[in-house]
Amino acid sequence: EEEDSYRVLETIEGMQKIRYGDILYIQKAKGKKYVEYYTQDTVYREQINMKTLWEELQHRDFVYADRSCLVTEWNLNFPAV
Repeated sequence: EEEDSYRVLETIEGMQKIRYGDILYIQKAKGKKYVEYYTQDTVYREQINMKTLWEELQHRDFVYADRSCLVTEWNLNFPAV
């Protein structure tokens, strides 16, 4: 896979590489200066603000669910019309 399909995070455990396709959603930690990346099995933390993260993501299949939460478009469930 292409290198730009991953995000490299500097975490307490060291450098972590996660695939954008594995991220279910990204949530700003309330009252904290970091965001949490939720995958099926793990929650990763990175010290970054949402605005900077949004710019770095270059809008890659992520949309704002609200001002503190980004979700991947493929994880949105729209009601049938």
